[in-house]
Amino acid sequence: MLPSRSLEQAVWPWVDEWLAWFDSNAEAGSGDDGKGEGEGEADRQDLAAQGFLRLLQQLRIILLQDSVVMRREFPAHPIWADPIFARDDYLAFAKDVELSLLDVEKPEEIQIRKALPAIVERLSMLHQSLARDINEWGAETRQRLDGI
Repeated sequence: MLPSRSLEQAVWPWVDEWLAWFDSNAEAGSGDDGKGEGEGEADRQDLAAQGFLRLLQQLRIILLQDSVVMRREFPAHPIWADPIFARDDYLAFAKDVELSLLDVEKPEEIQIRKALPAIVERLSMLHQSLARDINEWGAETRQRLDGI
């Protein structure tokens, strides 16, 4: 489940501004005027900064997605006082995420582990019932043999 673009951009809005600044260099071209490259133009070539900003773009989506579950786990955490988490689009997104989590099927191993106690109880009941039936059958058989 992905948040709306406007909600996504509300988290660290300066990320998009800085990426636009870096991208404006690519659009304008590097055009060397013979005076040497200025410090600002050298900064526009900073690939590490660009990579970090693109990472933050991805992390804000993850932050929004994880926040839905984290709010349930840690409702008193001060981060939830941020206005982003009171926005209408966030509340709608959170509701959609919660609904999507209800549909998640559990792995078979977890289902089996949860079912095992019920299976053990049922087998125990069957064992007791069979033991009782065998004892009754044995008693009836002995009575019949005694009568012969």
